[in-house]
Amino acid sequence: LGASAGVFTVLGVLAPLRVPLMAASVLAVVVGWFFYARRRQAACGTDGSCTAPRRSPAVMVLLSLATILIAAAAAGGYFEPTLIKMLRSAR
Repeated sequence: LGASAGVFTVLGVLAPLRVPLMAASVLAVVVGWFFYARRRQAACGTDGSCTAPRRSPAVMVLLSLATILIAAAAAGGYFEPTLIKMLRSAR
């Protein structure tokens, strides 16, 4: 319980930085999608055979997850009052 209270204290300090942190997160994910989507040149061996580098499916899954989490964080301000009302009425 003490550790979680300390974490919430730090999160309270970060609240005024929500917009710059959100912008940095969006920028990082956009750059990640750009590098994932751009085509790489085929690597050609000395014998003349060329193979296109494979994209890792784990990278796509992680980028998709990051995109969903950022969208949820950005939309949280719209849904938070409704969720708080629902939680209070459930008591």
